[in-house]
Parts: sequence; C-alpha cells; structure tokens
Amino acid sequence: MLTLSTSRRRVRRTLALASGLAFLLSLILIAQAFAAPLPQAGDGTDACASCHWAETSHWQASPHAASNVDCVACHGPYVEEHPASELMLLSADVARCQECHPDTHTEWQQSMHAQVGVNCINCHVSHAQTTRLASERLCVSCHANSFDQQYEATAHSAAGVTCVECHVSRAVDTVPGHAAHDFTAVSPQLCITCHGASLHDPVAAMGGMTTAKAQTASLREDVRVATTQLQEAQEKETSLEALTVVMLGAGLGVGLMFGLIFMLALGYINRRREEHS
Repeated sequence: MLTLSTSRRRVRRTLALASGLAFLLSLILIAQAFAAPLPQAGDGTDACASCHWAETSHWQASPHAASNVDCVACHGPYVEEHPASELMLLSADVARCQECHPDTHTEWQQSMHAQVGVNCINCHVSHAQTTRLASERLCVSCHANSFDQQYEATAHSAAGVTCVECHVSRAVDTVPGHAAHDFTAVSPQLCITCHGASLHDPVAAMGGMTTAKAQTASLREDVRVATTQLQEAQEKETSLEALTVVMLGAGLGVGLMFGLIFMLALGYINRRREEHS
C-alpha cells in the first residue's frame, strides 16, 4: 500500500520530468527560429508575410493588391538582417497616400476633415483599404448630433437616402473609381440624378411638397398631442397633490373627533361606576 509521502514523491518526479521536457522543447523551437534563413532584400511581400501574415491577408483582398501595389510601394524596400539586428522605420502616412492619390488628397485638404485632423487612416483600414465601419455607421460615429437632430427629420431619412449617397458620391466621375473626399460640396447635378423626373413636373413637384407638408403637419400634430398629454398629466398630478392634502386633513379631523367621543364615553362610564359604588 502506497503511503502519502510515496505518492507525493511520485507526483513531484512527474512534474519535474514534464517541466524538463517543456524546457527542452522550447530550446529546440528557439534554435530552429534562429537557424531559419532570414528574408533577403528584394523578397518584397513574401519577406514581410513571413512575420506579418495578418496584414498580408488583409492586403491580398485589397484594391492595392489588385493593382500590384505591394508592401515596398508604401513602406520602402526590405532591410537586410531584419528583424534579427536591423529595424525598419515604416513611413506610411497621408503624404505617402498623396503620391498615388493626388486628386483625392487635394479634395481632402480642402475639407472640414483635414481642418480637424481627420486623415486617411482614421476612416480607412491601412492594409485592406476598407472603411473602419460600414459607411453610415462610420459617419454617425463622429456626426451623431447632426444625424439625430437634423437628418432624421428629413424626407431623405424617410426615403432611406444615406450620408454617402450625397456627401461622397460624384455627379460626374472626375476621378474614376474614387469617391469624393470634400464631403460637404454636394453638386446640384447630383440632386438631379434623383429628382430629375420631377424637376420640371409641377404636379410631381407639388406632390413632393404636399408629402413634405403632410409629414411636417403630422409631426406638429404629434407634438401638439404630446404637449396636451403632458399638460393633462401635470394637472392630474397637481389635483392628486391637493386631494392628498384634503384627505390628510379630513383623516386627522375624523380621528380627532372619534378620539374625543371615545374619551367622553370613557369618562361617562367611569363616573357611572363611581356612583354605583
């Protein structure tokens, strides 16, 4: 029969053996990593992908990859002996984007985004070139007040017209394949693409005005009803407060009256007892 001390010794030996094996395995993996040949200059994307596989997978599905714009185009040539002994200072900022997108960069420079320091990578994922959020959610993440207080009360909101359909779309494709980046200048020509059929049609135009007026009238009626309900609720609350005071006074009065009657009756009973005794 195994004693408690014998069992403990066996557990300790097993743990020591497992720890030793884990240590040896770690040494083997480290040795293999240092023995692996380093990527050489000129290897381009393959050299970067050996370490930066996540960024590479994003890039592979991007417009940059489709246009053969690789890591070197944005970050410069691969540095030999990296990462073992040399660092690579990666330059990837708005100035680098400008080299290939000068027209878009010029539009952005004239925008409110540029004035407040919102640049390319604040909205776009660097390696995938997708927006950081779905277009509408991306706009609302900064412009929530404008969205809630202005846009949601418009006919555009009722019709499901989104931010990008007016503020990023181009009436004329002056920069093929690229969205507008001034964000605030909405061309009248863009309005015509949606409202062209009714632009010179008085009946349709009046119909649109009638719909807008009806929506405004409906909103006003909703506000009027809500205001009336609020006033009625306030009046009921005031009435209840007054009624509470009255009921409290009445309760105190009734209680006092019954108390006096009880005391008088008790006194009368005591006197009668004294007379008979």
